[in-house]
Amino acid sequence: MAKLTINDITAGYASNTALNTAFTAIETALENTVSRDGTSPNQMGANLDMNGYAILNQKATSGNENFVWAGTWLPNTHYDQNNLVYAAEGTELGNGLICTTAHTSASTLDADMVDPSNWDVYVQKGASVGGIAGPVSSTVNYLSQWSDTTGTTLKNGVPIGSGGGVQAYDALLTSLAAQTTANNNVQAYSGVDTATLLSTGTASGNIPLVGTSSATTTLAGLSELADSSEAVAGTNALKTLTPATLRNSLAATGTAPIYACRAWINFDGPITGIVARASGNATATRTGVGLYTVTFITPMSDTNYAVTASCALSGVFISLTGTKTASEFYLVARGHDGVAYDVSDISVIVVR
Repeated sequence: MAKLTINDITAGYASNTALNTAFTAIETALENTVSRDGTSPNQMGANLDMNGYAILNQKATSGNENFVWAGTWLPNTHYDQNNLVYAAEGTELGNGLICTTAHTSASTLDADMVDPSNWDVYVQKGASVGGIAGPVSSTVNYLSQWSDTTGTTLKNGVPIGSGGGVQAYDALLTSLAAQTTANNNVQAYSGVDTATLLSTGTASGNIPLVGTSSATTTLAGLSELADSSEAVAGTNALKTLTPATLRNSLAATGTAPIYACRAWINFDGPITGIVARASGNATATRTGVGLYTVTFITPMSDTNYAVTASCALSGVFISLTGTKTASEFYLVARGHDGVAYDVSDISVIVVR
C-alpha cells in the first residue's frame, strides 16, 4: 500500500484546488512519519515491523545509562540507573536486581526495597524448574553456579562434588595445584589428600621406566626377559626366565610336564668306605658288602618318590632293598649269581 498518492495535474494548471489537494496529501503523509529531531508527533501508532533487521546503537533501556554490573549490593552506596547487583541478603536473597532510579542505598537491602522506584528484579531465583533452582552463591557475579533440588551444587549445569561430574575444589586439588611439572616425574600420593611427585629411574625409591632394567637381588624393579640362548648359557644374572624359556633351555619338547630331580649322588662304595664324587641333597653310607644307605639332606614330603641307580661294573645291578622312608632309602648291588658286591661309580637319581 502506497503511503502517498498524488493525482497528476493534466489540466487546470492554475487551479488552486488541485494544488492544495496535492499539498494536503503531502502534509498528511509527513505527519504519519517519525521525525529524527523529535518533532511531534514522534511516536508509533502501531507495531514496527523491522523485517528481520536490527536496530543499531539502541540504548539498553529508556534510562540514562546502559546496563552496568555493580557486584553484590552494598549499604550506603550510590547506584545509578541501570546498575545491576546481586542480592546477598534479605528477602531478595539470590535475586538479580536492576536500579531503576539513581539513589544512595539504605543500611539494609530490605529497607532499600521499601521504595519501589529504587530497584526491580531482573533475574529471580524462584522455584525449581526441571530439577534446577536459581543461583545460590553470593560470591559469583554471573548466572553459572546453581543447585539442584537435592542440594548438589552445579557449575554451568555440571554437578560439583560427591557423585558429580566435577570435583569440588578441596584439599586434594589444592595439593595438586601446588605441584610443579617436570620431565620424568610421576604424580603419586604420600597421604590422604596429599599429592607428591616421584622421580623415575633405577635408583631405590624411584619409579622404573619401561625399557630400563632396575631389578637386582636386593631391589625390586623391572627386569628384562631372557631368550632361549641366554637361558641355555646360564650366565646372565640380570634377566628373568619364563616357563616357556625354561622348557626350551632344558631341550624339553612337546607339552608333557617337566619334573625336577629332587636328589642325586655319584659315589664309590669300596670296603674302605664311601667316596662321594658329587651330590645334591643326598649323602651315602656303606652298611655292608654291596649295601648302601642314601640319606636326604632335606627330607622328601612322602615316600612316593622314584629312584633309579646304576654302577660301572658290568653284570652288577643296583636295586632298592628294605622299606623307603621320607628321610632315606636302601640300595643293594648284586650280580647275576645273586651275590652282593662292593662296586664303584654308583649313580643315583631321585624324582618326585
